[in-house]
Amino acid sequence: MSSRLDNYLHLLANFFEAHTVALVLREARERLVVSHYCTLSDALMPGAAIAPGQGILGWIYREGKTVHVTRFDRDTRTLGIYQRDVGIKALLAAPLPDGEGVLMIDSKSRYAFTEKRQKIFRNCPGIAASLLELEHQKAELQGLKSFYALQSQLALSHLPPLHVIAAHLEAEGALSACLPKGSDQYRVTDALGQWRSPSILGRSISVSEGLVGWCFRYRRHLRLRKPLSPRQFLLYKGERVQKSGRLVIIHVEEDGWSNVMAFNGDFDLSSYPKGFEAILALAAKGAGQGGFVCS
Repeated sequence: MSSRLDNYLHLLANFFEAHTVALVLREARERLVVSHYCTLSDALMPGAAIAPGQGILGWIYREGKTVHVTRFDRDTRTLGIYQRDVGIKALLAAPLPDGEGVLMIDSKSRYAFTEKRQKIFRNCPGIAASLLELEHQKAELQGLKSFYALQSQLALSHLPPLHVIAAHLEAEGALSACLPKGSDQYRVTDALGQWRSPSILGRSISVSEGLVGWCFRYRRHLRLRKPLSPRQFLLYKGERVQKSGRLVIIHVEEDGWSNVMAFNGDFDLSSYPKGFEAILALAAKGAGQGGFVCS
């Protein structure tokens, strides 16, 4: 089902007789990414990244100014959203409020954006930003519902927290490990899915190694949005743990022991509330059920 924002972009495309209407939004590392769009082109690149100041759209974002090009005579690949030149003849674009990104409309007709249409366009970035905020709120609400459902599952289940959380996230792999107080060696106590292996279960590993060791050393949670690179490793160099999907590691202190649970898979945590890992750690700790017992 199309969102209100998508429907609004379709409305703009029809009203302005556009070739493409697109929202290029600010994401992590201050880059701009093609997020929502309505286009007649098969050359548009969803997810294409643009650096602030790069090309016309990057300049609009950085300077906070509206641009109207009546005779667009450049290769349209310079916009950073097309993979080949599609012959754009006119462009109208403006920044969203609060530096959220850029709304752009292009056309294959010269002088497509009359003075009347330019006046109407002045309110469009603000409306798009409001609809975008509604989408964020809806996604956050869904994340909260999912989190409260997980809390209930943890409270009612007789299984260890690792098993309950892994099932909730539909994780492809999961493991738990514990570090005795004063020790520099942690032990893997349980593993599920693609991580369950005799070479891992019960193994003692130095906290100086891997991402799990990092979480033990600094007593912090970790979330990676991309699969591990060849240079990264979860437990130790040369491990045979599969490196697919996103990774979440939570750190839990309980009864003098330091504990870690790691999960990986194709799950999307972007809609969950901020500090999700910390809240998840508290829920897991409260659930107990012997999930962190180190013997």
